[in-house]
Amino acid sequence: MVTLAWALFAAFSFAAVDIIVQVGAPRAGFTLFMPVMFGTVALLSLPLLWPHVLRPQPRIIQPGARTWLAVGVILLGLQAMGMASAIGLFGDATGANVVYGSRGLWSLLLLALVARRLGIKDSVFDRSTLLVRTIGCILILVAVILVLF
Repeated sequence: MVTLAWALFAAFSFAAVDIIVQVGAPRAGFTLFMPVMFGTVALLSLPLLWPHVLRPQPRIIQPGARTWLAVGVILLGLQAMGMASAIGLFGDATGANVVYGSRGLWSLLLLALVARRLGIKDSVFDRSTLLVRTIGCILILVAVILVLF
């Protein structure tokens, strides 16, 4: 139940930002709006570091995790910039989000490609789970096609 509440809060926040970008970027100008928006996000993230400043720990991040953390941060930043740019430049939050919904398909394909190399033994390879996820991805792909045409 707590996971559902946080997921709903995240979805609401995501939608609210999409609308703010769709309305605010054309009014303020895309090249001004985006740095201000992302700078504000960075500032709002700083309180999350505060507990570590108050009580520093010898090793917060395990040495082997630093590379994955860096890759994750870069990919998350690129994803956020891509969505914000698509919505801010073209003003179609609904269309951008439907296409963005295809990320489930990309996740499934990427996991299938790299899982064995990374030693991941996920339930995604269970036949019934894979079937259900593939059907879901196909439905999203159909939605993307319907929005584009």
